[in-house]
Amino acid sequence: MDTYGTLCAGVSSGGLSLKLPGRVGHAAMFGCGCWAQNGMEDAPGFACSVSGAGEHITKTLLAKECHSYYHSRADSPLVLHNFLQEQFLAHPFLHNIMEKNCGLIVVQNFEDGCELSWGHTTQSFCVAYQGNSKPQVIFSRLDSPVMAGKTVKIGAVYLNNKR
Repeated sequence: MDTYGTLCAGVSSGGLSLKLPGRVGHAAMFGCGCWAQNGMEDAPGFACSVSGAGEHITKTLLAKECHSYYHSRADSPLVLHNFLQEQFLAHPFLHNIMEKNCGLIVVQNFEDGCELSWGHTTQSFCVAYQGNSKPQVIFSRLDSPVMAGKTVKIGAVYLNNKR
């Protein structure tokens, strides 16, 4: 988010090593690996970047669906947890996948600040951000390693606009 509140999202493929010839992953497809939309009268600005198993993310259009889910349920503090549980772990296109791995970062821009949320089904997920102070790094881990790909961990911080 820039100083004017304009949001953007990006994602990287991680390079070409160990990639199958002809494979196009979630990073190259808008709506799968990233989504950004500036605020409107009825909704805050929203940006989402996704990491993880590209085939799982692509089949679910995860970033775009995250925006739609937030837009219809923004009043719940567990919206990200519920989204990952319902729209990723329980997604019908992934019914035969035992471990579904993803992590995502969501930024919502409000008048008085922004909310930075993250959620993951992977064993760990690293988040870095800078608000009005020094850079911050959060290393989020599932409570149990045996639950990777089968459960959700979330977190969030709110950054106000005061300088």
